[in-house]
Amino acid sequence: MLNVLVTGFQPFGQHEKNISADAVLELKDTYLLEDPWASKRDKSSFVEVSIEKKILTVDLDGSKFCAEKINQGQRYDAIIHVGLAENSEMVRIEKIGKDILDFRIPDNSGRQVVGETISGNGNLETSCELKRWRVSSWNIPTRISEDAGEFLCNEVYHRTLDSISKNGLQNKFGKDIPCLFVHLPNYSNITVKQCYDSILNILSHMLHVPVIDVVAGILVENGKFLAARRSKDEAFSGFWEFPGGKLEPQENSKQAVVREYEEELGIEVLYRGDVGTWWNDFGHLQVRLLVVWVIQKCHNKIKLTVHDEMVWCNPESLPDVEWLGPDKEIAEYICSEINSVNLESK
Repeated sequence: MLNVLVTGFQPFGQHEKNISADAVLELKDTYLLEDPWASKRDKSSFVEVSIEKKILTVDLDGSKFCAEKINQGQRYDAIIHVGLAENSEMVRIEKIGKDILDFRIPDNSGRQVVGETISGNGNLETSCELKRWRVSSWNIPTRISEDAGEFLCNEVYHRTLDSISKNGLQNKFGKDIPCLFVHLPNYSNITVKQCYDSILNILSHMLHVPVIDVVAGILVENGKFLAARRSKDEAFSGFWEFPGGKLEPQENSKQAVVREYEEELGIEVLYRGDVGTWWNDFGHLQVRLLVVWVIQKCHNKIKLTVHDEMVWCNPESLPDVEWLGPDKEIAEYICSEINSVNLESK
């Protein structure tokens, strides 16, 4: 069972209640969290978590609570701080804890810090793969934010991220444990139940490895198929692969492969069928590789943009190159398919 800390805040300023505290206190002590990427994964799983709840005071002691627990040896598998953003109309997931204190109003102890840093070490960023979450499709309106403010919310976040880093709190993938600050709208824009559901959804995303969809297109001409080598300025430089890339939001593999071939090779292709699905596991991220057959619509000259070399692979003698991820297995499968059927007449 994983150990998770979830914090909210006491009321502050002119507020008699704080929706963050109400939402956190609604949480149960344990949960079995579903995999948000279950529909994309070859096999899905649940994560069992134990929730430690804490309502923080709106003062210096509250801002240091979590950081000091970590400094004293307390270990968590994930941390979510929840606070109120009274002028927000949607849930905001904060990406960055800023190294600044610039209070517009005093905290509950009367402390009002203006124009100072928290640690002097600069802004800190969560280890969560937020760009993989596609929050725009969530039922409860949510967005990723890079401005956690300059009051207690930001102070708590920065102090916690700093203590995680300094104490080497890492997960099994060697990354800092997932920690987020979540800003909730006030009661007029959201219900406590929606806040509660949002916290659990975010926690599920934090504790499951993201899955992204990538398309790869197999272009066959004269009984040979095309492969290309990634250039030195690209990620995975020097590895050979099949042209393709990540699916954009609301895009399917048929649309993506046409776009990617145009962007990477400067040619127009047509989708002509599915080859199959392969997986590439990076530990902190899983790639679902959707492999499809394509045919060139007009025989324009290929212009490489993200690759520095290409080769037409002969199924009888597969090139001895360093393939990316499962692409060697895919190449071997393509060889067997080409040998068994006339693909160009398909």
